[in-house]
Amino acid sequence: MNCNLCNSNKIHRKYTLTEFDVLQCQNCNLVFLSHIPDEEELKELYSSDYYREREKYYFDNIVTNPESGNFDENIEAFSSGLEKLNSMKTGKGKLLDIGCGLGIFLNMAKEDGWSACGVDVSPYAVKYAKEKFGLDAHNSGVLGNIEFPSETFDVVTLWDSLEHFPDPLGQFREIHRVLKKDGFVMLNVPNETSLMRTIAKYLYITTGSFFKYPVKKLYHNYHLYYFDMVAAGTLLKKSGFEIFLVEKTTIPTVKARGSSLEKGVVKILSSLEKSFGMEYELRIIAKKAYVNDQNEE
Repeated sequence: MNCNLCNSNKIHRKYTLTEFDVLQCQNCNLVFLSHIPDEEELKELYSSDYYREREKYYFDNIVTNPESGNFDENIEAFSSGLEKLNSMKTGKGKLLDIGCGLGIFLNMAKEDGWSACGVDVSPYAVKYAKEKFGLDAHNSGVLGNIEFPSETFDVVTLWDSLEHFPDPLGQFREIHRVLKKDGFVMLNVPNETSLMRTIAKYLYITTGSFFKYPVKKLYHNYHLYYFDMVAAGTLLKKSGFEIFLVEKTTIPTVKARGSSLEKGVVKILSSLEKSFGMEYELRIIAKKAYVNDQNEE
């Protein structure tokens, strides 16, 4: 097995879990599962049940009265992302959201004045986004299947979706193609070197892999790839992008699931992440380079 990003065969086993192994490239740091599903398997994985759970997760936290100040942390992240994009672009043009899910961010972008379009692997999610918000959403697990014309979009966004793709490098090369020459891509992705993942790794190693529970909670079959800044930088360079801005954000506490104890631990770690500079998520904005070095190996 070779690395999706750098094609290196220097792969080692990082964790051994029940359903799969977690592997890591020793050349570019990319972490990935031992089994990468194909597009048909992904459609099964992201069934209506997956999105029905997230429908409740999002809409239980969306506030119809914005003056109440009781915003869900994910909605706040979407809002701050839009503000960042608005500050970087002179006008609101065409925006493509990859992995648009139920259309929450896509609808926010549309209401903010962007000409917004979305893509998602789940037929259920796309149908919901169209019927609930009247959005321009397309059903596909691979961006290339839609065949957007070259240089169509001003901005492409990926909110916690990069880690779900079976071929991240191929996906980003297609993103490069559909972006205008001065376009930006903005992605949010879990940080492989976060405090939470570092503690889970320490517990796994010091107990001789006996205490696997934290690792099993953090590595699962929905997330196929895991990135630190080295791996993310390799991905962006090889697909023809230059990093413009990097921010780190703490884990939204509303994402905490499980027992009351587990939720409490997540909240404590969330408060500590910033102090150590090991926040849970990376937000990266990159600009399309004029010369696409996608053939570089």
